[in-house]
Amino acid sequence: MAKDPQTAAVTAAGLALAELLCARLCHDFSGPLGTLIAAAELLEDGEADATEARAAVLEAAHTLSRRLRYARAAWGVGGAAITPGELLELAEGVPGQGRVRLDLSALPTDAPLGPGLARTLMSAILLAAEALPKGGVVRVLADPAAGQVLLLPEGTPAAWPPSVTATLAGRPEAEVTPRTLLAPLTLAIAHQSGFTLSLALSSGGAPAMLAIASAAPAASPAGH
Repeated sequence: MAKDPQTAAVTAAGLALAELLCARLCHDFSGPLGTLIAAAELLEDGEADATEARAAVLEAAHTLSRRLRYARAAWGVGGAAITPGELLELAEGVPGQGRVRLDLSALPTDAPLGPGLARTLMSAILLAAEALPKGGVVRVLADPAAGQVLLLPEGTPAAWPPSVTATLAGRPEAEVTPRTLLAPLTLAIAHQSGFTLSLALSSGGAPAMLAIASAAPAASPAGH
C-alpha cells in the first residue's frame, strides 16, 4: 500500500534530519578521537615521551566522554530534569569549551530545569557558543519558573550565525548542512517540548538575546 504524500514528506524530513545529526556528531567526535588514536600510536611505537603521550590519551578520552554525555543529554531519547549545577558539569562537553564559558549564576541553584526546558536550553547553548567564534561567555538569564530563559553571548566578536536569524524569522536556509543544523534542530526540540524561540533586543550594542519561552498561554485570573 502506497504512502500518502504527507506521510512520505514527514518520513523524508525525519530521515534528512537524522542524517545531518549523524554527520554533525561524527564531526564533533572526530577531533578528540583522532587525538586519542595518534597519541596511542606514538605511545605504542615508543616515539614520544611516555608521560606526555599518556596525558594526551587521557585528555582526549575525557573530552570524547564529555561530548558524548552532552549529546546524549541534549538529543537522546527521553530526558530528565537537571539542576544548574548538573548543567554546568555537562557543559564541559560543549565543543570549544576551552574558549567559551557558561555562566549560570543568574539561575536559582535549587530550581531544577524540567526535561523539555533542559533539552532546549542545552541545544541553545551550542548555538550561543557558535556565536562566539573567538571565545567569550554564554550568560543564561532569568528564572525558569517565570516561563522564560534568555541566552546572551558576550565576546569580541559576538554575533548569531545567519542560520539562527533566518530560521527564527521563518526563512530557513534552502539547504541545511551539518554546520547549520543546530538552528532548525533546536527549534524543533523547543516546539516539541512546548517552548518558543525568538531573538530579543539587548541594550548597549550587545547582540540579541535568544529567548526560550513557554508556548502555553498564561492562566486567566480566577473568576474570569
